[in-house]
Amino acid sequence: MSDYFWKTYTEQLVNSLTANNEIIKFTSNPAVIGAYAESAVTELIRNFMIPHICSTGSLIGTAQVGEKLKQLDLMIWSPTPLPAIFDTAGFALVPQQSVHGVIEIKRSTYSSVGKNMKDTLDWVEKNVEGYRQLKPEVLKFVQEGGDLNMLVGKLPHEVFDIDENHIALGIVCVKESKQKDKTLDSLIEAGRAVVLQEIDVNGKIKVNTSHVLHLLEYLKSVRSRIVKKLDYEGVDVTGIAEKLGEKSPGSLKKQHT
Repeated sequence: MSDYFWKTYTEQLVNSLTANNEIIKFTSNPAVIGAYAESAVTELIRNFMIPHICSTGSLIGTAQVGEKLKQLDLMIWSPTPLPAIFDTAGFALVPQQSVHGVIEIKRSTYSSVGKNMKDTLDWVEKNVEGYRQLKPEVLKFVQEGGDLNMLVGKLPHEVFDIDENHIALGIVCVKESKQKDKTLDSLIEAGRAVVLQEIDVNGKIKVNTSHVLHLLEYLKSVRSRIVKKLDYEGVDVTGIAEKLGEKSPGSLKKQHT
């Protein structure tokens, strides 16, 4: 019974994507077909991620100044600690501190899709940080007034609980049976990509239940990351003011007398 539930549930969840094959009756233009596929998946993800924002565009930051930015299909972000710029009609340039997940969406496994997807996913993982939280024992040590010099020289994983989940995920909407891609297969095996639907040799569409559920788990991990990053992510106003030769405002914390 549980197998039937998951199969039926996921089929209904991605039901709108099956229209990809109906569109083919009207046009063979891959740009038109791909645009619909991306729109359908994007709508599914946006509904799941409310109230967080989903935009196409790219991420920006001090490390990306002068760099050729990658066009990203879907960034999941929040306007804290820094809002986006050029945020209009679903497009935005978002500071990397405010980006919490990135999804690369492909209609099908066309030539080199795995390689192109991997290049984008790798770039995102390099440029977007996950959360970092002080380990409970370290936090207790600090709160009790421990000597901070004792933490100097320790490896990051000895001091912090570090985000181990993937920042980016690749999605292939529909995979035809004759399409092969070893790089995509390796991404799927590593949990970095999913194929939502497959078309067999008879033209029948099969929903990959486990892949749809993997997407939902990824989105849940993004929600969790947002909460944890907001606990510590911020802007060093004083430090930036000093570099710009400005006098910064005082602390936001109340002064007790």
